[in-house]
Amino acid sequence: MLFVLPLFVLSVEIGAPSNNGLNFALLVVAHLIITLPLCIWLLVPFFEEIPVSLEEAAMLDGCTVWQRFRHVVLPLALPGLSVAVTLSFIFSWNYFLFALALANADTLPLPVIAFNFIGQGASDYGGLMAASTLISLPALLLTIFAQRWLVRGLTGGAVK
Repeated sequence: MLFVLPLFVLSVEIGAPSNNGLNFALLVVAHLIITLPLCIWLLVPFFEEIPVSLEEAAMLDGCTVWQRFRHVVLPLALPGLSVAVTLSFIFSWNYFLFALALANADTLPLPVIAFNFIGQGASDYGGLMAASTLISLPALLLTIFAQRWLVRGLTGGAVK
């Protein structure tokens, strides 16, 4: 809530409501403000649990820094990455306030468009339910796809 008003003032100052590219960039920054701390908080325990000896062994085998990260560290941190990606996607997908305050008519995300089914005098509940079902499908499909890593990821960083 504290970020909405300053970001709205900033968006008006830089002319984001009339520039679609700038408006998209501002929406991305707003969602990064919300999800990046959560992702960092989730991923730090996973990267701390990876033994340094595995990286040292890969270095002795002749791996570069990028190869050590890609072949050793990244596969071990995959459960944590899947949790962070899934949660940050769901938080961004469902975060209504930034989208309502910052988006213009051309950059409205789906939750704000669904909000238009509710009017002051009447509401289209059938259309709202259809839109809500379609809006929830990407998050549901991502969760189903990443389910095998999610269970390991949610419990993996809990115990040291």
